[in-house]
Amino acid sequence: MTTHSQVKKWYDNWYLRHKNKAMRPLGAYQVFLERLELKKDTHLLDVACGNGFFIQLAHQKGVQVSGIDISEQAIGLAKKNTPSAQLNVQAVEHMSFKDQSFDYITCLGSIEHFLDPAKAFDQIRRVSKKQAKFLFVVPNKHFLFDYFKGSHGTQQQDIKEDLKSLRDWKNLFKDNGFYTLSITPDTWIKESVKKELVSAKGFEKIKLYIKHLIWMFLPLCLTYQFVFVLEKLEVRSES
Repeated sequence: MTTHSQVKKWYDNWYLRHKNKAMRPLGAYQVFLERLELKKDTHLLDVACGNGFFIQLAHQKGVQVSGIDISEQAIGLAKKNTPSAQLNVQAVEHMSFKDQSFDYITCLGSIEHFLDPAKAFDQIRRVSKKQAKFLFVVPNKHFLFDYFKGSHGTQQQDIKEDLKSLRDWKNLFKDNGFYTLSITPDTWIKESVKKELVSAKGFEKIKLYIKHLIWMFLPLCLTYQFVFVLEKLEVRSES
């Protein structure tokens, strides 16, 4: 059984090797800010914040930002990227924040790595305000291009990775007290292919053009990752 110590060691090594290139580039996080429609003078928590690129952008919008990550190496990078943020080395299952502290809570590509999802969601609900909004990015078990390459998931499956279908993610969030407001595709890979297409030549350009066309018409159920915007289930029940 995977332990938090093992997860911490894996991500410490990952961030030590890759630094600020460990995850997606800074500009790729802008779309998540647009999905949340952040208001000024609010407080956002990014769970598994990594190198802090997302909270850096959120802070520029006039939002107070906090972040946690199980990796000391990640938090070290985040402190350099966003010195004004409140950053802590913590597992989501054991957060030390006070009840009802945050207006927004995000988790961008880490829920599938939680060791105890039910306990993690309990903590996320506990530290969020009643009217809080949540944005979770999660991977698709049925991503079309994974079938082409014959494998699923990322390198992070070496430590722990739980892929699910669109329906299974919706059910998981509902079972843990969240109401889904919207679901959109994560367009990071699509936009990356579009940028590569500009400078590509010859047969490589043809391959990228075909890939871009597929992305343009890819249904949500076959996309790379899902971007969920949610609120607490009890808030929806009262309205």
